[in-house]
Amino acid sequence: LSDSIENKIISDCLSNISDTNILLSTEGLKILEQSFNSQKDLFNVIFSGSRKDAAIHKFHDKLLDKIFSQYPGFDISSEKKAILTTLIYGMFQAYQVHEDVTFDTISTCLLKLSKSLY
Repeated sequence: LSDSIENKIISDCLSNISDTNILLSTEGLKILEQSFNSQKDLFNVIFSGSRKDAAIHKFHDKLLDKIFSQYPGFDISSEKKAILTTLIYGMFQAYQVHEDVTFDTISTCLLKLSKSLY
């Protein structure tokens, strides 16, 4: 039951991103932030303590699934997969570790780092 609740929260947050092309843009990151903030209390309860790591893993897996399902047959290099993974995990980690830093600052850093994907 808890696994299905965790999956639903992550899926609900990602459902607001209809086109994965906008993910690495200011608009896409804002939508993502709003999606998570709208469920912040529930998210913090479900993914409390040791389950915080599970949130990052689930978000990573579901986001990559969403990208690849939107573009079936798209062959992404191992290097770009590693960059995406670094960006996803890094964003979560920065947001949790640096509570004094705004999401805007983190998203600005993420956008700068994401240029290596293009």
